[in-house]
Amino acid sequence: MTQSTTTMGLSVQASELAKRADKPEQESRNVLIWEAASNLWDRTTNPDGVVSLATAENWLMQDSLYNHMRKHFNPGPDVFTYSHGTRGSQRLKEAIAKFLGHHFSPAEELKAEHIVITNGCHSALEQLSFTLADRGEVVLLGQPFYGSFIMQFESRAVRNIIVVPFDNDEDRFDKDATVATYEKSIKQIQDPHGAGLKVKALLVCNPHNPLGRCYPRETLVELMKLCQRHEMHLVVDEIYALSTFDNTVDEGFTQVPFVSALSIPTEGLIDGKFLHVIWGMSKDFGASGLRVGAIISQHNKALRDSLVTSGILASVSSLSDHVSAHMLEDDEWFHLYIEESRKKMSAAYSKIATWARKNQIPYVPANAGLFIWVDLGSRFLESYPGIPEEELEDLIVKALYDNKVLLTRGKDFGAEKPGWFRLVYTVPDETLDEAMARILQALGGSLRN
Repeated sequence: MTQSTTTMGLSVQASELAKRADKPEQESRNVLIWEAASNLWDRTTNPDGVVSLATAENWLMQDSLYNHMRKHFNPGPDVFTYSHGTRGSQRLKEAIAKFLGHHFSPAEELKAEHIVITNGCHSALEQLSFTLADRGEVVLLGQPFYGSFIMQFESRAVRNIIVVPFDNDEDRFDKDATVATYEKSIKQIQDPHGAGLKVKALLVCNPHNPLGRCYPRETLVELMKLCQRHEMHLVVDEIYALSTFDNTVDEGFTQVPFVSALSIPTEGLIDGKFLHVIWGMSKDFGASGLRVGAIISQHNKALRDSLVTSGILASVSSLSDHVSAHMLEDDEWFHLYIEESRKKMSAAYSKIATWARKNQIPYVPANAGLFIWVDLGSRFLESYPGIPEEELEDLIVKALYDNKVLLTRGKDFGAEKPGWFRLVYTVPDETLDEAMARILQALGGSLRN
């Protein structure tokens, strides 16, 4: 982006931004999710607003969170200082270590010193992007994937993400198929007669976003072995770890329980220095606004130390630190919280899956996450046959937004086939009802110019 200026009577073109800012500046003009955020639907106060099911937030337990915060919010004067440094307070790190020690069943004791606190998991992953790979080295990411992974590993760090296609949804969870797929990609990427690039890390989201499934333990074991063979880091994003539920509607679907990478003994599988886990308060606690994330790296002190200085760019608010520590320390409250949350998630999933099946909308059965992966393209083509494949998703997005409903399209998640969308269902009942009605109207209604 440039502007004309005059210097000593001469007209010149001066760059307004660094070149690397041009692309994000242009992309920001078309990000509907933030446009919709300022005009959200409310049956009473804003009935003409946009119903957004694009942001993975859990609205189902907000009353419980709010009441807990009000009861325990009593920070001291130290919240106005840098007294805790750049990597989170000792109290919060100890609380996370104890909490994950109970819920993740780590194979070896998890200590506060193993944890670096950041202002959200976005920042945690971006911090890792600086420390794990140099320019020109690459990180593997299987399709489909959480769209912001690309931004976290490339926008500022200028690292290379290479996406890896899979034949079908089942392959990326099968221990033999997933390893064979990644192994093939690694050989192609590192072939000196080809790209000749070094693969430094594999990034995995477990439970998976957007597929809403957990990786079996045996698959995680094989991924560890793969990374050890190629001296790669294994980064496991476990932000949806406790956001699992009982799928009561999809007969024949095998519900794999969540298994943390921390619970698998690394001896004989992978050098502990190569294993890093991400977790935070955003999803399991429905508290994305707190902006609290954590990097857990039990055997890589050098990595943790490297984040002391850069941590100032990603340090957590002392107020969020205080609130989160109280939540994590309250075992009795969380036991009731997570039990109720899982019941509500199960009911919400049953509602959206039943709706999809009733309306002939294909979807991927799930038992984790806050969303369902749905194929709107096939239903849309029934109403509008003959649409070119390359135009399908844009036309669906337009039809949805014309009806003031917003979903995240598959293209932004690396979907291998057009027409797939991620639909977040952990919203109030009346919001979900309104969204489902508008989606059906968009799929079968007229396309307005």
